[in-house]
Amino acid sequence: MFPHDGKQGGPGGRLRKGNSETMTNIPPSAPEAAEALGGIRHLVVLGFPRGGTSLLMTALGEHSRISMLDEDLVGGITRLTGSKIRGVKLCVPNQVQMDVAWKESMRYHPAYRFLRLTGRLPVSIWRNTRPRSRWSIRDYAALSNTTFVCLLRDPAKSLDAIRRRQGVEAPTGRAMWHLFMETMTKLEGMREHPVIFVSFERLVRDPETQFKTLCARIGIEFEDAMLDGPRFNRRYPGRNFDPDKAETEGIPDTEELGISPEVLADYARLLEAAI
Repeated sequence: MFPHDGKQGGPGGRLRKGNSETMTNIPPSAPEAAEALGGIRHLVVLGFPRGGTSLLMTALGEHSRISMLDEDLVGGITRLTGSKIRGVKLCVPNQVQMDVAWKESMRYHPAYRFLRLTGRLPVSIWRNTRPRSRWSIRDYAALSNTTFVCLLRDPAKSLDAIRRRQGVEAPTGRAMWHLFMETMTKLEGMREHPVIFVSFERLVRDPETQFKTLCARIGIEFEDAMLDGPRFNRRYPGRNFDPDKAETEGIPDTEELGISPEVLADYARLLEAAI
């Protein structure tokens, strides 16, 4: 279901009391937050759905200098307090995109209304290629000292996972992955903020080495507690880094996946540059 349904407590929603309505508190816009937060550091973890972002997020969240939000869609990163690095994890493209953010007007789009009436909303191309976050990636980039950490996983594995676990059909999955890669290539060209690409397969094969490298790139010391982070994952409690999930690494067959050779070439380039 889409967020921001105008119910009590939802950002931008309404608190109803009798016939009167008052707006709830809405987090500040990115420019306002950037000015208010000054030198605070920010960390934005991005990846494809079912691509291992929860694993990465929980490990980073165990670091004593990082506070992480899980799939926050309303700019809640501005409400974290203290001097820790303030982080958020989001999936591309169904939660966040480079330039497009959720707008209330999307709720009245004919495709959205039809899909809700027919019960097809959860697996539709329309639903999964529209971001649900009220902040775009550009909005996060407007914050001070933002580092982006982008997780790359074998597209064959990722597409298979969203098909099996979310019921997303192949055409929808391919459309989502093309949008994901479009966003990753745009981030690659971003010069004003550090962008770190991480290989999922290398991460689960050798998490300690990979996190030491990642921490050095972020500018913090590695902590052993990070290796225990996945055990506290609220979605998959008790899980850990599983090297069996890294049985293959490389570029899958284009005909088998139905993904254009140009997009897979972009993936290969980013994977080569990843830690």
